[in-house]
Amino acid sequence: MNWSFLESLPGLTAVPAIWRKHLAGDFEAFKFLCLQLGDEPALSLPCSLGTSCSYHIIPVAEQSSGLRHQLFHGLCQRSTQHPESGTWPPTCPPIQLTLADITPLELSWTRLARSISKAFGLNSKFSALSIPHTVQVGTWSADAVPVILTIQTERHHFRQVVCELIARLRQRFILFAPTSEFFDALCQELILAANAGLFSLDIALTLTQSGTLLATKTPGELFAKFVPEEKLPEDAALRAFAVLKSMDTDQPMRKAPVFTVFRLYCMENLSAEQVAKRLHCSKATILNRTAIIREKTGTDPENLRAYSAQFTRIEQSLSDSRAHRTRSQSAAEDSEPSTEE
Repeated sequence: MNWSFLESLPGLTAVPAIWRKHLAGDFEAFKFLCLQLGDEPALSLPCSLGTSCSYHIIPVAEQSSGLRHQLFHGLCQRSTQHPESGTWPPTCPPIQLTLADITPLELSWTRLARSISKAFGLNSKFSALSIPHTVQVGTWSADAVPVILTIQTERHHFRQVVCELIARLRQRFILFAPTSEFFDALCQELILAANAGLFSLDIALTLTQSGTLLATKTPGELFAKFVPEEKLPEDAALRAFAVLKSMDTDQPMRKAPVFTVFRLYCMENLSAEQVAKRLHCSKATILNRTAIIREKTGTDPENLRAYSAQFTRIEQSLSDSRAHRTRSQSAAEDSEPSTEE
């Protein structure tokens, strides 16, 4: 997906031919994802001779009663120019156009924001900010860290957005942009000082042919810096971890084992829909497992997500202990004298 095109398109609106030219094979998928019809037909249309050439659009008498079936002629602008040199420039052949050809497609901020929110398992909270081409997509984790999307076409405009977000939010935040083109040293310094984070859509997301977005990393991995630092009492955390871990052996479930759901939902911070997709089961099954987690731990799984870093450390510690015991046992067996004659 050519996300960089968004950073070269003022107003984020263009006729279908322009979108198709720059998005190539991703055009239909991106159109389904977040493009919508503009209000007014275009008065001119670029042609293949270059940026200095375009077609003037001239309506033709309606061929049917429906306005959507109206036809148009595209007349090369060069044929209407009066040359000063005395020679006529080459002209493009006239073309026939439909209303769909000349009706611009524009970015739907709400649809793109909703798709980003779903891909990362955010708490969806769309809000149009009073900053040009900048919206809030949602929030992340129990700390409700704001997740912001901005699409700028100039480096200095991007820097202004970063400065204004820092001044207005006065808290850490997550900022997405189509690419890292404008992530210069000064912006990185400002973001670091604000304990915020910069991420690019072209690295973090994949556009599928069906017009949906998939995260290239789990939200827990991508936003690890923003996981709340809260801690449960160590004995309570160990007890909850052990109880859920034992269920996979004491009460095994063929689909969506409880501890596996706990790992994906509470430790990796995936949404219920993402866990269901990962485990090839229904969302209802995942909600059933989260109800079991709530019953066994006495805590809402949504709240357990705040302690994901602590549970990860516990799992790592137990894994290291088992590995150490295995090595020790192996070394002891190797040191025993052989009884074979």
